[in-house]
Amino acid sequence: MTQSTTEQSQSVIPREYKTFLKEIKERILSSQVKAAVAVNRELITLYWEIGTTVHQKQKSEGWGAKTIEKLLEGKYFSTFFP
Repeated sequence: MTQSTTEQSQSVIPREYKTFLKEIKERILSSQVKAAVAVNRELITLYWEIGTTVHQKQKSEGWGAKTIEKLLEGKYFSTFFP
């Protein structure tokens, strides 16, 4: 059975270098997870604040004011956030 070029090159790499590469890979993956968590936290906060603002507007104007419908019928948000 013959080894592939990748397997052959992997077997030539010293153990210390493999450990070094593994540590770098783990740091990259860890940072990617931290970044995703931070983005999700920020988005959840944004959505919560928007929901609170809309709720307060509905409460002050009354249910019949159609606050949400007014937000959706205009093209304002779709222009800036397609």
